[in-house]
Amino acid sequence: MKVVGVSRWLAAYLPGGRTAWRPPQQVLSVTRHRCPWTLRAYRMLLNKGTLGGERVLSRASVELMTMDHLTPGQKVEKDAFGDHFGRHGGFGFGMAVRTHRRDLASPGQFGWDGGLGTTAYADPAKDLVGILLTQSAMDSVHTPRLHRDFWTTAYQAIA
Repeated sequence: MKVVGVSRWLAAYLPGGRTAWRPPQQVLSVTRHRCPWTLRAYRMLLNKGTLGGERVLSRASVELMTMDHLTPGQKVEKDAFGDHFGRHGGFGFGMAVRTHRRDLASPGQFGWDGGLGTTAYADPAKDLVGILLTQSAMDSVHTPRLHRDFWTTAYQAIA
């Protein structure tokens, strides 16, 4: 598992397109209790169901959860909504699954973008877990930009 330190400061996107830089403790104080558990869950999925040497889920369960289950017809319907239902291509059990390369993420990446501004994905090909927990709803034009910047920075940092 690679741990990537991006910056000592985090960007806070404000209404009107303004950006404010804040120390991480100010940005992350609300979410500091949830993030370690989310990270552990994604590490377990990257490790095919084991965490700390203990089997949590069967390997077959993880493979089923992280593979695309959409039919071609369902993908056509999903894609009719543009990027609203994700740029990733498909859905597993409870998560998005990347089926093609459209940006820096590898096919096989899995995770979820939450409606209240969270994004959490694991990329098995890069051994990468990224988690961004915000309280900036997806109804703002700034939140998708924040997600793109976060993922671009994470992938550039490991390149």
